[in-house]
Amino acid sequence: MFRDLVHQHQTYEQRLVELAHLTYPNDDEQMEEVTLKKKKLLVKDEIYSIMHNFAVSH
Repeated sequence: MFRDLVHQHQTYEQRLVELAHLTYPNDDEQMEEVTLKKKKLLVKDEIYSIMHNFAVSH
């Protein structure tokens, strides 16, 4: 699960980099960027939660 979350975070980051390089993103691309940023943040929170729980239990 942890690896899957890290992979998903990296995938979102790669796509966000692609979108950032667009000179004139269309409405769909702009909406995708906003959505991906939110999803990436949620995944990051999950990753940190897992790391915190692991640190507390060990």
